[in-house]
Amino acid sequence: MAKVEFADACRVRKLCHAPGSAGPWARYLLALLADGPLAYADNANVEIEALLVDGTLLPLVLSGGGEGAAETCSPYSHYVVYSLEEAAKRHPSWPRWLFSLATAAATPLTRAAKIDRVVSINNWLLSTNPSVRLDLEQVREVTACLARRHPDRAILWRSLNSKTDAALIEHARLSGYRLLRSRRVYMVDAGTTTDRQHKNVERDLALLKRSRYEVISDPEALAPHAERMAELFRCLYLGKHSRLNTAFNSRFFALTLAAGVFEYRAFRTAGEVIAFVAFVIRDQIMTGVILGYDLKLPLSLGLYRLCVATLLAEAASRGLTLNLSAGADSFKKFRGGVPVDEYDAVYDQHLPWTRRAGWFMLSALSRAAGAARSIA
Repeated sequence: MAKVEFADACRVRKLCHAPGSAGPWARYLLALLADGPLAYADNANVEIEALLVDGTLLPLVLSGGGEGAAETCSPYSHYVVYSLEEAAKRHPSWPRWLFSLATAAATPLTRAAKIDRVVSINNWLLSTNPSVRLDLEQVREVTACLARRHPDRAILWRSLNSKTDAALIEHARLSGYRLLRSRRVYMVDAGTTTDRQHKNVERDLALLKRSRYEVISDPEALAPHAERMAELFRCLYLGKHSRLNTAFNSRFFALTLAAGVFEYRAFRTAGEVIAFVAFVIRDQIMTGVILGYDLKLPLSLGLYRLCVATLLAEAASRGLTLNLSAGADSFKKFRGGVPVDEYDAVYDQHLPWTRRAGWFMLSALSRAAGAARSIA
């Protein structure tokens, strides 16, 4: 039988010097446990627990909802408010009142179903979480353990895609989970020559090669720039895109640099960071997790192109599959990105039928919306 146990801060602290990537992730999770997520993300008003599954450390996020909660922490924010925001951007000619009406109609139903009353597994507060490899027995034991500990919460696996998480998706399905289509991400097999032959990729790599910016990857050298990196991130993700993106602050960047949980590449000129990108590598998959660039500088500098070109070059040099996450659909397609549906898997069999009905409705609507978008 799989060994599933809850770990307190003392237990997690002992894992901080584990070899490979386990140590940095343990240091990151220990800080969340010790200080609380709000210390590192201004809209992450959630509780954190730690789970060990046969030695694999997984964070648990216990959500309660609330107005303006980060979409990584709130199914309501993600599936209702954020999704309708994105739909409004894709269809600018549609009347605004239509989206307001949809929000007004969905809110009482989802609130009645208490969809924010969840415990989400492997939730590192990132939009795209690193993949985890668990077998069917482990998934079933984790589910049973959480249903006993949190009988009033739905159980959620976030950000599973059919390319890198096919086995886990199938194990979840066999364990009684239902799937909710979350969004579309873009995968690039950066280790093949085919994707490198895209004209846009060639131009971006050429831009990267001739760039005269100083490229910094050393965490110690980047540590003094944590506040500047937070500023660039927040102006892009919260200012330009959505206030429901996780509002990471300078303490988050200081933590992730010190813990070594991400690999960073930053572009600096005249002593100031003007763009950066961060990624993680696990099981031959590179995932771009966050980036930022100075929105006040001219678009002609191609700062976003430099960030993506960095990811493509790093993945290609290591022969890895690259997850470019969601957004900027056309841009990523023109650089070899293949669209892949991403899902959340929810387990609600231990909940009252009224709440299960709410999850059933949300699952059906999310998958219907995904199918409609694919046709369009």
